[in-house]
Amino acid sequence: MDYRFLYRRIKSLTVDPIREWDSIMAGDKSVGEINRLFLLPLVIMTSIAAFLGTLFFTHSGLNPMYGVLAAVKTFLLYYTVVYAFTWLYNFVSGYMDVKKDHDFAFRLIVYSISPLLICQIISQLFESLIFVNILAFYGFYFCWAGLLAYPDITDKKRFQLFIVSLILFLVLFFGVGRILSTVSDKIYFTLFS
Repeated sequence: MDYRFLYRRIKSLTVDPIREWDSIMAGDKSVGEINRLFLLPLVIMTSIAAFLGTLFFTHSGLNPMYGVLAAVKTFLLYYTVVYAFTWLYNFVSGYMDVKKDHDFAFRLIVYSISPLLICQIISQLFESLIFVNILAFYGFYFCWAGLLAYPDITDKKRFQLFIVSLILFLVLFFGVGRILSTVSDKIYFTLFS
């Protein structure tokens, strides 16, 4: 894994998202490379933080399998949300007469959730720092900057796409999170408690 790419991309997105989106739109990395070099390391770090947080700090009296299930749930949550959002974004953008672009939709969600993933690494590991998650809202600005870089779209459609993207993400994130939490809790309490 190329951690320099991960660090540089996060730093550039944080400092100047609009300029960084110009670089992203130029197609410097393929979707597979973004998945391997950016999304996968962040999701793995978030999953490890969920495991360690539940194991040592949050629920220290529970069976260690609870931590394993929390890590698997976290991993599945973010990957499911990314790929479901990509598919739904393409569906909705076609419905709104905006050109369907699988690569752009994938980039938009991956880079927009990076603040959330970084905040989750901290708050999953140390539950007392849960207030850090407020910084995840910066991802909405990443999303807006990405939509600004998207070519051939009117301002009205851009705003509509932003609102739809926001709603899609929130519904997916909380819906999938609830389903995975219910399933992992049932597995834990059925098999390991």
